[in-house]
Amino acid sequence: MKRFLSAFILLFFFTQFSAQFDREHWFAPMFDDQGNTSPLTQFLHLSTNSGTEFTVYVYNNNKLIYQANIKKGSPATIGIDRQYMITKDNAALGKANTMGLYVRADFPFFANFRFGVDAHAEILTSKGAAALGQDFYTVVSPNNYSDTNLNFMTSVIATQDNTVVKIDGFKKPLVFNNVPTQASYTVTLNRGQSYILQGKSLSNPSNLDAFTGAHVTSDKPISVTNGNFNGQQSKIAFSGDGSDILMDQSVPTDKLGDEFIIVKGYGKIGNDMEGAILVATQPNTEIYVNNETSPIATLANPGDHFRIDDTKYKPQGSDHYNLYIKAKDKKKIYVYQLMAGVENDTPGVKAVSTGGMNFIPPISCYLPKVIDEISDIDKIGPKSYTTKLNIITQQGATVIVKNGATIIQTINPSDLKPVSGANDWGTYSILNVTGNISVESTKAVTAGISAGDSNVGYGGFFAGFTRIPLIVNVDEKACIPYAILELPQGYRSYEWFNVDDPATDLTDPASPHIFNPKKPGTYKCRITEGSCDPEETLPYKFENCKKEVTDSICGVQTFTPSFKYNTGEDVKSINITKQPSKGEVEVALNGESFIYKPKADVTGESDEIEYNISNASGTVTEKVKHTIIINQIIATDTTVGECSTTNSANFDLTETNYTSEPNFKSVRYYISPTGAENQIALEEISSPYPALDGTIVYARIENTLGCHVVRKVTLKIMSEPDVKPENYAKQHCDEEDNKLDGNYQADLEEVTNSILADKAGFTYNYFRTQPDANLPTTSNTLPKNTPYVFTAGNNKIWVRVESDCDLVIKEVELKIGNQIPDATGGTETY
Repeated sequence: MKRFLSAFILLFFFTQFSAQFDREHWFAPMFDDQGNTSPLTQFLHLSTNSGTEFTVYVYNNNKLIYQANIKKGSPATIGIDRQYMITKDNAALGKANTMGLYVRADFPFFANFRFGVDAHAEILTSKGAAALGQDFYTVVSPNNYSDTNLNFMTSVIATQDNTVVKIDGFKKPLVFNNVPTQASYTVTLNRGQSYILQGKSLSNPSNLDAFTGAHVTSDKPISVTNGNFNGQQSKIAFSGDGSDILMDQSVPTDKLGDEFIIVKGYGKIGNDMEGAILVATQPNTEIYVNNETSPIATLANPGDHFRIDDTKYKPQGSDHYNLYIKAKDKKKIYVYQLMAGVENDTPGVKAVSTGGMNFIPPISCYLPKVIDEISDIDKIGPKSYTTKLNIITQQGATVIVKNGATIIQTINPSDLKPVSGANDWGTYSILNVTGNISVESTKAVTAGISAGDSNVGYGGFFAGFTRIPLIVNVDEKACIPYAILELPQGYRSYEWFNVDDPATDLTDPASPHIFNPKKPGTYKCRITEGSCDPEETLPYKFENCKKEVTDSICGVQTFTPSFKYNTGEDVKSINITKQPSKGEVEVALNGESFIYKPKADVTGESDEIEYNISNASGTVTEKVKHTIIINQIIATDTTVGECSTTNSANFDLTETNYTSEPNFKSVRYYISPTGAENQIALEEISSPYPALDGTIVYARIENTLGCHVVRKVTLKIMSEPDVKPENYAKQHCDEEDNKLDGNYQADLEEVTNSILADKAGFTYNYFRTQPDANLPTTSNTLPKNTPYVFTAGNNKIWVRVESDCDLVIKEVELKIGNQIPDATGGTETY
C-alpha cells in the first residue's frame, strides 16, 4: 500500500499569555500497529517569546530524560527516543503503562511533538493548561473501508496519583485490540502513567466510525490525544490508494467554543478529503454554516457527531476557500478539520493518501494581537518542507508578518478575504514561509500553516483554547512587595480585584494592564474587548516574600523568630516545612521559639530550615528561610597521663592536643567548670601542673569564629610495667601435645599472667630472639592465640612490654622438666 504524508493546515492559535503558552505541557502516547520500521523520527519543538534564556525540563514517568535552554530567536529541537511516546507492542494496550511526556519550565513556552514513520508524519501541539480536564469526547477520522492498515485510538495521561479514568458512551458495539469487548473501560493511573485504547477498522463494521463521540471522564485532571495512526476519510478512496496519520491533542468540554473559521487545505473540492467533523456536548445542538439560515444538522445527544463535506467551503477568490461554523445558543462543540496535503494526483502521488485532521479553536474578541513566536515553521526535526501561512483576523486589521526581525509582508485591511456569515472576520495566505515566525495584528488574530512535498505533508494546532489571557508575573520569582502582575495591552478595559474582596477595584488608570499587589491574596482581572461579554482571568495567588535569616551558632541554640512584613504582630505558631539535614529542630510548646541542635560531628558547614510563622489567630502568616552556619568546636573530654613512681606528678596539659581543632584560637585551663566558663582569673592554671592522680581540670577552648567550649581533662598517674620473668616456673613436658616427638608447647597468655601482674594499659608481644624484640615487625611477632612450639635447645623467648612511660624487653625461659627412664628402658620428661 502506498503511503504519503498529509500536507494539512497547521493553525497557530496562541498568544504570549495564552493557555498554550504555558509553564507545563503533557503529551499522551500513541500506538503504531503498521509495522513501520524506518525512518522513525520524533522531535519535541520548544519556543518562547522571552528574551531571557531559561531551561525546559522533559520527564517520562516522573524521571528527567532531557533538558534544553531556549529564548526568543533561539528555540530548541530535542530528538525523543521512540520508546517514550510510540509503541507497537499490543501488550501495552488496555492497561496502565509508563509512556508519555511531561514538559515544564519556570517561564511560559510553546511545546509540540512532531513525529514521522515510513512516509507519514504528524504534529501534536500541546494546549498547555487548557488541555487538562476531567470531561472529554473523542474525535477520530471516519474510515471509508475496512483494512488492516486503518485504525483509531485515544490515549490519556494522568497528572496526579490515583486518577480513575473511564471511557464509555460508544454509539455502537466496538472491538478493541488486546481488551475484551465491553460497554466501558476503567483504569486507575498514577502521575505520569498513561492508557491507550485502540481498534482496527477491519475488526468490526462499527469500528469504521462509531468511536467518535465516546465519553472520556476522570476524577482528576488528565490530558487526552485522539485520532488515527492510519486513517482514510475519503469516500472515493479504495484499499491500496493510501492513508495517513490523523492525530491531535484534545481539550476538555469546558474549554470549547461555539464559533469557528476554517481555511481549506490543499485538497480538491470533490475528492471528499476536505471538510470537518463536529461533536456535540449538549442536547439538541443546531449547527449552521456560512451565511445559511437553516441548520445543516441538529445533534440530539452529547457525543453525536456530524461531518461537513467539502462542498460547503466558500471560494473567496485567488483559489482561497474558507468555512464558517456556528452552534446555536452558544452550545459548545468539538470541531476537527479534515483536509488533504495535495490537490491532484501526480506521478507517484495519490491525493487521497495525504489526509489530515486538525483540532480547531473558536474565534473570539479575546484572541491575541501578537503571535510570537512560531519556531521552525517549515520543519519537522532538521528537514524543511514547502509551507503556506494562513492568517485569520478581524476585518479592518493591518497585519505584519516577520521572520525574526525581517518583515516578510504587511497585510492591509483591503487585502483580507471575506468570511461568509462572519462579516467581522477575514482570512489571508502567504506562500513559502520559513524560520521563526511572528504575526502582529492591530486586531484579534490567529494563524496556521499547510506544509509538505510530493511525499510528505503534516499539520497540527498551536492553539490557546482558553481564550482568556493568563496573568503573568513580570519577574517570575518575585513576591510581595516586589511582584508586578501583567496582562497584554490593548483590551478595552481592565478591572483588577482580590478574590477575597471582589468589590475593591485595584486598577491603576495610568497603566490598567499592570498591577502591583501590596498584600498576600488571590487576584483576578476582569477584562472586556469588542462586543464580547466580560471575562475573568484565572486566579493568581501571591504570598509575601520569604523572609531570609542567617545565623552563626556554636552549638545548641534557641531561636525566637519575628515577623518582617507584619510588624506589630506576635509569633504564636511555628510550622517547620523543611527539616534541617545537619541537625535537629524542636518547636517549643508555646509555639513562639524553636531549638536547633547540630549534629555532634558537624562544624564549618551551613544548614537550612524553612518554616511558617503565624499570629495567634492564624490570619497573618509569613514564610522564613533560615540558614544556620555551624561553627561549633568538636573537642571531647580527654585524659592526660604522666609517669610517676608516686601518687603525684607534674602534668603537661599541652598533651590534650586541642590546638588541632579547626579554626583554633586558644586554650586555657581552670580548676572548675565555672572558672572555665566565666574565665575566673584566680582559677586559671598553667602547664606543667602539679596534681594528684585522678585530678580533674577544665579546658576552655576558643576558635577564631567566636565560639568556645569547656571540656573535662582527667589527670592520671601512669606506672612503668613490672615484668618478672622469674615468676614463670612451669615445667613443660614433651607429651603435653600427646606426642613424644621432642617438641614442647607453651601458652603465651599463661606466661603473661605469670610475669606481668597488671596488663592494663600496656602493650605486650613475644619474639624468638632479642633482635626481633628490639625491632618488631608483624612477621616476627609470635601469635598469642595459639600454643608456642619449642624444643629443648631453643626454649627461650623475649617479651616486649610497651607503655607511655617506658619500654621493657626481657628474656623468658621456658623450663623443661627432667627426663626419667620408663619401664621399657626409654625416658620420659616430667
